[in-house]
Amino acid sequence: MLMSEIFCIKPLGEILQLADLISIAQIEFALQEQIQKKNMRLGEILALQGWIKQETADFFAQKWSDLLNQKPKQPLGEYLKKAALLDEYQVKTILCEQKQMGLRFGELAVQKGWLKPTTINFFLEHIAPVAQRSEKILQQAEHSVEVRNGRVSSYTLCARFANGEFKIRLRKFAPSGNQRSYPSEGEPHQVLVPPGVQTDSSRDWLNFGQNAKFQIEDFTQHSAVSIDDNLRQVETFLEQDKSSVVDHRVHTRPFSRSIIKLFNLDQKASRPDILLEEVLSWTSGQSFLTQKLCQLLADSETFVPFGEEGFTVEHLVQTRFIDHWETQVASEHLKAIRYGLLQNKKCNPFSLLKLYQQILLQENISVEDSFVKTELLNLGLVVEQEKTLKVSNRIYQYIFPLSWVNQEIIRLDINRSRIKFFKLDEKASRPYVLLEEVLLWTSSQLFLTQKLCQLLANSQGFIPVNQEAVRVEQLVQTRLIDNWEIQVASEHLEGIRNGILKNQQCQPLSLLQLYQQILQQKEVVVNNNPAQRELLNLGLVVKQEKTLKVSNRIYQSVFSLNWVNQELEKQSPPLSQIMKSIQSQLPPPTLRLKKIKKSISNRRKTLPKETWILLGTVGLMLVGFSVVGFIAVKSSEVQILFQQGKK
Repeated sequence: MLMSEIFCIKPLGEILQLADLISIAQIEFALQEQIQKKNMRLGEILALQGWIKQETADFFAQKWSDLLNQKPKQPLGEYLKKAALLDEYQVKTILCEQKQMGLRFGELAVQKGWLKPTTINFFLEHIAPVAQRSEKILQQAEHSVEVRNGRVSSYTLCARFANGEFKIRLRKFAPSGNQRSYPSEGEPHQVLVPPGVQTDSSRDWLNFGQNAKFQIEDFTQHSAVSIDDNLRQVETFLEQDKSSVVDHRVHTRPFSRSIIKLFNLDQKASRPDILLEEVLSWTSGQSFLTQKLCQLLADSETFVPFGEEGFTVEHLVQTRFIDHWETQVASEHLKAIRYGLLQNKKCNPFSLLKLYQQILLQENISVEDSFVKTELLNLGLVVEQEKTLKVSNRIYQYIFPLSWVNQEIIRLDINRSRIKFFKLDEKASRPYVLLEEVLLWTSSQLFLTQKLCQLLANSQGFIPVNQEAVRVEQLVQTRLIDNWEIQVASEHLEGIRNGILKNQQCQPLSLLQLYQQILQQKEVVVNNNPAQRELLNLGLVVKQEKTLKVSNRIYQSVFSLNWVNQELEKQSPPLSQIMKSIQSQLPPPTLRLKKIKKSISNRRKTLPKETWILLGTVGLMLVGFSVVGFIAVKSSEVQILFQQGKK
């Protein structure tokens, strides 16, 4: 029986597990759910939990068995697109970059973090074209060079492939003349091969050119696959990723030459290999962070001399990633991780934070398989190495330190008390998600949070999964914002309004103008002027990282920009009203003209010409400052003064 015929009869859960799309714990959970919900298929339950897409479940349930026996085979990208594991944009991106970087389709998909190596290999082994089946994805590789007396003495490589792991130690022997040089007597010369694997003595040596031969000293592997295929992978990898040798042990990473070439790091530093190692010491190879940091180095106008690599990279990380990270180059990526921790819809955020806290405290801990562990790994915040969990990289550790975790645990502990007090666990399938939706509107403002929780507690009907946001928004809109003067938070909101419009410490006009600026610009730099202090005291705005912003979405909806503009119009009387007020304080124009003529006629014989000119100038200034609306009248008054002056 063909392998594909054996495989196609496997159940959906097992296929998804072999493709490394779901875990054993997730399958067990879905099977338990299926017992209770007999009308739902396994794929529907997995999709409902958000672990896979419904299209992915349908692909393996309905199309997989046919594709196994289909001939001819299609390119790998087409299958991944049909399985909804990659979209059209991602496939086109990989195909475009393939031409530039010279990497295989699967390698680029893994490098970008879109798919796991095991998933790629699963497709390659079963339905990819024969030409692509040799693309065993190298999951992890490290090699080191040992230098003695200024010369290479050994080369050690540890490589993990999707189908197993092998380690080899290579020793260099320099041939004399044209003769081949072999190990002297007593030198180790063995190849350790698992049972059932055929080998060839001609493969005991790896050829790195005419002047370099390396002997395989140790070889271990966990599954019976072709030695030739694996050795070919090793040779390719080493050829693509040779590191410069210095007077100590040097560690390099896969694709380093490609990264150096892609970002032109050889034009930015004396030792681009060391510069890249410093980058990787911060990112641990995390694709997004590595690309961002390399791009910053590429955009920098400074050339990095030998010995300055560590300082240069650390300065960039500190100033462009860590300090005020929410506005920096990796903000969206880091916000997504924070959101996954604090507002997770698959796991209890409190449990996620407690496990992460434990990892930070103990650095490396062994944890049994669980939903919490799986979700923390899926977020990418931690990695599993040799059955222990550790933080993925130093940047994550600085952004999400122990102090931040402790603070969030305290906050979530308060939330647990709220859930218990308002019995939200009796109102929703996911009470923590429901409460997070409340806090998205109130930003933890105590009065509004309590009012909204009470409205939920008093509401009718149970809130199912994925309906939390809709239900909370409906309550906020109908019971807090619409016609707010007669709603449950009317006294609280009226107090804020009166604090702005009837303020005794600041001019209401100044408060409204400042609040208008905050609404329009989203945030305003703090300078501690009286108007800013008063808005902070009212609670309408809050201070965050040296800027002011509106406290919460409810305040922003009630005291909106339209409301501010209307109140500003009330505070500033119209020009016509100002003109009437000024006009009422002045005598009639004709009377003013008569008085001017009479005054001039009595004094024109006694005053010199220069005095009349001065009087005319002063008159012009006085008229200009009096009534703007009566320019014609004022002009006639000034003309009389100048005419009399000339006479």
